[in-house]
Order: sequence, then structure tokens, then C-alpha cells
Amino acid sequence: MKHWTNDERTEYSELLDGVLSEAETSRDRTALMVARVDDAIQAHRAWAREIAAEARQRGHASQWKSHAKKARVLVSYSGEVLSKPRVIGVKRQKSGQVIDQQALIEFLTFDELRAKRTAYVQQVKSYSESIALMDRLIALQEMSGASDAETPDQAAARLGLTLDDYLGPAA
Repeated sequence: MKHWTNDERTEYSELLDGVLSEAETSRDRTALMVARVDDAIQAHRAWAREIAAEARQRGHASQWKSHAKKARVLVSYSGEVLSKPRVIGVKRQKSGQVIDQQALIEFLTFDELRAKRTAYVQQVKSYSESIALMDRLIALQEMSGASDAETPDQAAARLGLTLDDYLGPAA
């Protein structure tokens, strides 16, 4: 994508905008995306072949990762026995480059385990921030004058606010 022209970037962005606005479910959006990219390939758009190849590669990666994660390990935690994937993704150096690799936990180095733990802690932080966002959005409905609103956008409008004003740094 880095080598695309501005016109190619714009055309692809418009395709994505169309997919998002014209279909509601993930399944329908995916089907529409496949159809639109296929149409662009038929129209000899070079970017479309690149997008299709990338999507195919990601799809295959998803399939083998899903299969690899069927290998499980049982671990006791807080009085429960949990089943966790035996294979996890780690970052490794290879030929001077950082690569992502799926590896069995028993063969990870302790440094890799520590790095993965740090990444998990960051994910917990990110989830906590997302929960805080949900709490702020839900609070809109509970605010005076917006109790019958069905969406955060409706509630903010009834309070004379934009959602960005409500959520922003001045809030």
C-alpha cells in the first residue's frame, strides 16, 4: 500500500466506505468486500490484486492459527482448572528482522514469556480503557433529560451535546 498512488488509495478507501455503509452485518460486509475486490480485479486494478492476495494470506493464517490453538494445556488458577492454548504468538528476531511466530509455550524462552506477559498486561489496560468508554456512554442515558434515548448519539443530542464534546478532554 505504501507504493500506491493517491488515486489508488482514494479508490480503495471509497470501496471500504461503501462496504461499511451498504451492508450491516460482518458476514454481508465480507461478502460485499469480496465481490467489490473481485470487480476491481476484473477492471485490472493493481491494488485489488494486492488486497486479494493479502486477504487470502490472512485468511489462511487465521485458519492454521485456529487449528494450532486446539492444542491445549490445563492450568489451575484461583481454584479453577482452565484450558488455555498451548500455542501463542511471540515476536522473534530472524535475519535482523522482527517476525511474529506461533510457538509452543514449553519452548519459549523466559525472556519471551516475560515479553508476552507484558503484552497481556497492556491488553488488560486497553480493555479497562474500553470498559471506561462503555461506562461513559451508558452514563449518558442515565443523565437528566436523556433517560428515554436508545443510543448515545440520541442522548447527547437531547442534552445539547455532540458525542465528541461529551467524551472529549474538557469533560
